[in-house]
Amino acid sequence: MSHGCQALVVACMDFRLWPKLFQLLATIGLPAGSFDLVSVAGSGKSFLGPFQWNLFRWFKQIIISGFMLLQVGISVKLHGITKVVILFHDDCGAYAIANQAEERQAQLEDLRKIVALIKTKFPALKGVETYTIEGTARGNLTIKPVR
Repeated sequence: MSHGCQALVVACMDFRLWPKLFQLLATIGLPAGSFDLVSVAGSGKSFLGPFQWNLFRWFKQIIISGFMLLQVGISVKLHGITKVVILFHDDCGAYAIANQAEERQAQLEDLRKIVALIKTKFPALKGVETYTIEGTARGNLTIKPVR
């Protein structure tokens, strides 16, 4: 491996995050050039399996979940990452939950499942870190670790 980075960051594709995303990542020790980036609607939500027994939806979700795990595997193999960083944010359209507390609860439940999945599939990783970005609707973004 002739080049490497420390992490794979999984972030939502929401355009409102992008003006400050790299600054926020730098504040948690990930300066530009130190991580691979996967950006998809709903961020880490895409790791999770199907929730409805509709065959087409189930098949589509298997493909998306597999794609996300493939990105982690490629980042491990090609760039030697040691951790995965999952970013969720408030006012996320992929969750489509108007109540902020309910949205947060749904994201926390998903994060627990995502972390367990990544740790199971990639036990050699040193860790999976989780953060939430707040202030999306106002454009005043802050990043906080999820405990």
